[in-house]
Amino acid sequence: MASYLHIPATLAVAGINFTGAFSRLTSGAHTPEWYAYQIARAPNDAGTMSACIPFVDITLGVLLLPPQTRVVAAAMTNACVENSRVIAIRDQPCWDISDK
Repeated sequence: MASYLHIPATLAVAGINFTGAFSRLTSGAHTPEWYAYQIARAPNDAGTMSACIPFVDITLGVLLLPPQTRVVAAAMTNACVENSRVIAIRDQPCWDISDK
């Protein structure tokens, strides 16, 4: 018997990817808090990378839906999230070791 417990989680992660892409493409016009979070992690500097981010989000969101590509897309989404977490920790340390 097939288990359908993974469907809500899959749809939630795909929805997060699609919301992130929508937020980037509209420059936060409809999702200002989400866009502010994104800009804190990856500034919109009109470079090639910031232009590719929404399309990567859309691609990963679409790849999360079919079962054949779900595991790879989930792993790639997790890698992107962990990368942004490393950037946030690196840029905002919670301790100060400088001599004052």
